[in-house]
Amino acid sequence: MPVRLDQFLAAFARAVADAQHDLQRTQLGDLSQFFKNGSPITVDLKLPRVSPDTGQQEFTEVRVPLAILVNHDGVSIRETQITMQVEMNVMGETGTGTIERPYEWKPPGDVPVISVSTVTGGKVGDVGLAQLTLRVAADDVPEGVARLLDHLNKTL
Repeated sequence: MPVRLDQFLAAFARAVADAQHDLQRTQLGDLSQFFKNGSPITVDLKLPRVSPDTGQQEFTEVRVPLAILVNHDGVSIRETQITMQVEMNVMGETGTGTIERPYEWKPPGDVPVISVSTVTGGKVGDVGLAQLTLRVAADDVPEGVARLLDHLNKTL
């Protein structure tokens, strides 16, 4: 079933954004396991050190936040690429239409609307067939998480 190209691209972008949002919610849930009532959960460790007074090895007790003892490299959708063969046709209408939100991209009124549908036969180069590659990239880890973990590391 043919769909409008702009709607197809918007659905693809929305699917990637939703998947990234789900990953972020999971990561926040994982990170929250290391805090109780807003304070970091800690473990007391006895670490060896050399006494500056006697030069002898002794143990000092250190309270270590558990959050800094595990890897927090978040899984993110760094890049998504889909390549497929599609049949492209010009629909009878143009890009004008009612746009519900003012920040949405509005195509110029004289640009025809293109429909796409997946292709099961034929090859790229046949009339109306094209290979469509969609690529989406993601941002780095949020600065707030990096600063929080850095602060906890400095308290050690």
